[in-house]
Amino acid sequence: MDYAPTTQNQIKMQIPPPPTKEEKNILLDQESIKQILETRNWTMFLSILSFVFIGLGLIFLLITLVTAGGMLPAGARWTIMPGIVLLILYFIPFYFLFKFSVISKEALSIKGIYKLSDALVYLKKHYRFLGIISIALIALYLIIILIMIFTAGHTGF
Repeated sequence: MDYAPTTQNQIKMQIPPPPTKEEKNILLDQESIKQILETRNWTMFLSILSFVFIGLGLIFLLITLVTAGGMLPAGARWTIMPGIVLLILYFIPFYFLFKFSVISKEALSIKGIYKLSDALVYLKKHYRFLGIISIALIALYLIIILIMIFTAGHTGF
């Protein structure tokens, strides 16, 4: 990890080169580092808040299962499975956000571009996951709308 201050307001960090290209350098001034640190603080807050809500959701599902479990038929206890699946889907992107926050703090404290690169990988995973979920939801909405249009013609509306 090369760390060499170039000026009072800049820090020189080396980027590991691709196998076939020359080495490149990137300069992060104090303002860039400040912005990354502020982003890291907010991502940590949002990820921890999300973990709390996921925990509350699990507690709610367990309470529902315990209190209503006796009134439900044996096969109906599986009706909480969609809630569990949604909580798992909700957990994944915020886990990536949490990892970005933790690793970026380490990267900026040791001034290591390798760690910063690792942190940015988790940020990319976070946004890629949200993008895929968004595309899937849009497709689901379009399918539901098409089903509603075609079934409305058969019901006389």
